[in-house]
Amino acid sequence: IIVNFLFAYELDKEENLKKAFELFKKGQKYYEKGNYKKAKNFLKKALEIIPYDDEFKIEERKIVREKKCEVFPVGRSFEAHCKYFPKEKVYYETISYYPNKLLDKIERKLYKTEKCVKPYPNHYFFAGVVYEYDELDQLDYIKNDIPLIYKLAHCYLGVPEENIKILTNFSAGRFKKVLNDFAKKIYQKDAIFYFYYSGHGVTDSKGTFYILPKDASIENEEILKETAISINKLKILLNKAKGYKVAFIDACRISPRWKPAVLMYKPRIKHMAFIFSTTQGKISNADKEGRHSAFTKALYEMARAGLKNLDFDESGYIEIKEILKPLQNWVKKVSASSEQIPEVWGIKSIPVFPVR
Repeated sequence: IIVNFLFAYELDKEENLKKAFELFKKGQKYYEKGNYKKAKNFLKKALEIIPYDDEFKIEERKIVREKKCEVFPVGRSFEAHCKYFPKEKVYYETISYYPNKLLDKIERKLYKTEKCVKPYPNHYFFAGVVYEYDELDQLDYIKNDIPLIYKLAHCYLGVPEENIKILTNFSAGRFKKVLNDFAKKIYQKDAIFYFYYSGHGVTDSKGTFYILPKDASIENEEILKETAISINKLKILLNKAKGYKVAFIDACRISPRWKPAVLMYKPRIKHMAFIFSTTQGKISNADKEGRHSAFTKALYEMARAGLKNLDFDESGYIEIKEILKPLQNWVKKVSASSEQIPEVWGIKSIPVFPVR
C-alpha cells in the first residue's frame, strides 16, 4: 500500500510540474507580446501549483528531422540545396525556467504604467527590512517585499525618491543611529513620516512588543531587552521627527520562549499611529504563494487597486480609520492564515494615502 501511495504521489508531482510548465510557457508568450497583465496571471497560477523560489527543471521532448545539404556555385555566390529525410531523431533536453525572475520583470513593467500620486516634499519614508538573522530563522520571502515597499512609498504614499531610505539586515546599533539621523532631518510641522518594519517580532511576558534586528537573541528576556528594540524605544526614535508619524509593523507578536503575556503594554501615543500586521499573540504570515509577506502584499495591492472612493470627507487623503477595514479584508484574501488581522494603535485620524 505504501509503495502504491508513493508511486501515485510521484505521478501527481510530475503531472503538477507539467501543468505549471505549460502555464509558465503561456505567461512567457504573453510577456513577449507585451500583454503583461495576462502574463502575470499565468505565472501566478503556475506558482500556485509549484511555488518554486528560484528555478524548476523539466525534460522537454525534442524531434529533429535529418537533412543533408549540397552546395552549388551560382554565378559569384553559392546556393545550398537541402533534402529532408523521413527518419526522425527523438531526444529529451533538460531546460531550466525561472518563473519568479520573469514575474519580477513583469511587475517592473506594470509599475511603469501605474498611476502614481504626485510627490509631496513633506513626505518621508524609512524602512527597516530584516530577512537574514544570526540566530533566528531566515525570512527569505521578505527579500521579495523590498521592491513592493519602495513602490508603495514612491507611487502611493507620494514620497519623493530623495526622501526614501531602506535599511536591510541591520544590527541594533546601526538601526538606532541611522533612524535617529533620518528622523532629526524632518523639520516641517505638517510633515508625514512613514516608518516601515518587516522582520521578526516578539512580545515579552509583560506584553511589551519588540522588533528584532539581525543580531537579536531571544534566549531569555534579559538578553532580548539588550539586543532587540522595544516599541517604547521605537516611539522615542520616531518622535525625533516633526509632524505626523505612521508606523507599519509587519511582524509576529508572539511570546516564543516564555509565559505568554496576559496584559498588553501600550505606550502613550501622540501624533502617531502603529499599524500592526496582526493582533497580540498571533503570527504574521507569508502570502498563499509563499513569495511575499501577506501584510506587505495586501497593503500594496490595496493601494494599487485605488483608494479614492474611501476619501469620505473629501480631504484629499485617506485616513487610517478609512483604510483599516479594507486592509483587514485584503490581508484575509492573500494571507496563508485566516487568523491574521491587522490592528491599529494610536491616532486613527492621521492622513496616510494622498489621493492625487
